[in-house]
Amino acid sequence: MRKYFVTGLLILVPLAITLWVLNLIVGTMDQSLLLLPARWRPEAVIGFAIPGLGTILTLLVIFLTGLATRNFIGNRVVALWESALKRIPIFNTIYSSVKQVSDTLFSSSGNAFRKALLVQYPRQGSWTIAFLTGVPGGDVRNHLTGDYVSVYVPTTPNPTSGFFLMVPRADTIELDMNVDEALKYIVSMGVVTPEHFDKSQLIDPKKIHSDHPQ
Repeated sequence: MRKYFVTGLLILVPLAITLWVLNLIVGTMDQSLLLLPARWRPEAVIGFAIPGLGTILTLLVIFLTGLATRNFIGNRVVALWESALKRIPIFNTIYSSVKQVSDTLFSSSGNAFRKALLVQYPRQGSWTIAFLTGVPGGDVRNHLTGDYVSVYVPTTPNPTSGFFLMVPRADTIELDMNVDEALKYIVSMGVVTPEHFDKSQLIDPKKIHSDHPQ
């Protein structure tokens, strides 16, 4: 009976957690319907709410915003809008910081969180996975001798919290592992190992035929 119970857990727990996360995401994005006038909302038009309609609206707004700002006029409007926002005290500091982080993370030309590294942390001989976020800048660069990189070391099992470190590039090892595989490895506390095989271990079919002639 214990085997059957554990088997049931292994099937239902991942499904339940996946549904819970999706429900959380969809429920949050559905809040965008509150921006519409009350008479335009599904409850007023057809008499009941439609789950996921706000998600579609949110994705549509994001897509149209990106489409509108990809031309010259759109870029000018965005520049004027950001210039006006930067004149607002306190708001300017928060907006500028968030804008710099989002530009770094989501820019197609950036390297932030696109490489998984192996670093020694919290002491020599103890290794963990980190993500490359860039190189030290500002006055920090003037106090570091040599080639340094900035890395983010996530915690387990919650990778949204972690530590920011600046370490010598020579002390890091770039992994043949994408970010998704590295995150799964971290969140699972090392239980879910990435699928990786050593190419040197592959057997050459020609060698098999030469060793076993027919």
